Amino acid sequence: GLCACGKATMQINDNGIKTEIEVSVPRTVEKILADADITLNEGDEVNPAADTKISEAQEIVISRKHTVTLTVDGETKEVTMAGGTIRDLLERESITLGEKQHINYDMDEYLADGMEVKIFYLFHITVQCDGKNDTLDTESKTVGDVLAELNITLGEDDRVTPAVTEKVTDGMQIAVNRVTFDTIVEKEEIGYETTYQDDSSLPKGQEQVGREGENGEKEITYKVTYVDGAEESRELAEETVTKEPVNKVIMV
Repeated sequence: GLCACGKATMQINDNGIKTEIEVSVPRTVEKILADADITLNEGDEVNPAADTKISEAQEIVISRKHTVTLTVDGETKEVTMAGGTIRDLLERESITLGEKQHINYDMDEYLADGMEVKIFYLFHITVQCDGKNDTLDTESKTVGDVLAELNITLGEDDRVTPAVTEKVTDGMQIAVNRVTFDTIVEKEEIGYETTYQDDSSLPKGQEQVGREGENGEKEITYKVTYVDGAEESRELAEETVTKEPVNKVIMV
């Protein structure tokens, strides 16, 4: 028997990776892939089919079977499909990205086994802390996540508005107020009183100072609360008399 054999250059698109190989034709797709050291796994698809005999230059497209995880609005599921791009995945799942929705891959990137595809919202927010205002776009879910993203550490008594457990919303304004405490001791005079004593040696209606009065003194200790360096309030913690007042005595 006589065989009309020739050479042809085949293009193999293996899930986005393109290879050229020169082979003798006619030849089946299966043998061409073997010549290129390309193995098909269970679930993979090839076009034309593996048993197709090819006589001229042609492109062979391999769609690899992949299992990827898809997370939308915090809910994750596994999706298995042969070949395709991120765009194909969204079309298959009937997902249309909204104005503020984003995805962590390019739409034309080919799927790969184990790929984690996430669709998330970007929120435009403002954070006021330590005298600065930071404006950012974030995908953080809660106020606490935003602070962690900005490496903002909270002290035990610091205040955050809204609370760290609140969910982030677009346009949210977050304020972090630093709270510190100090102890202040102040001195205060204690006024003396005036008392009267009978003195039978004095003429009727006459008065005479028997002893001059003298003010006393006390120390008052306050616990002062500062918010962002400004005094907010003070609370009486302790009061101590350091000098008793001396009452003024008038003889009558």
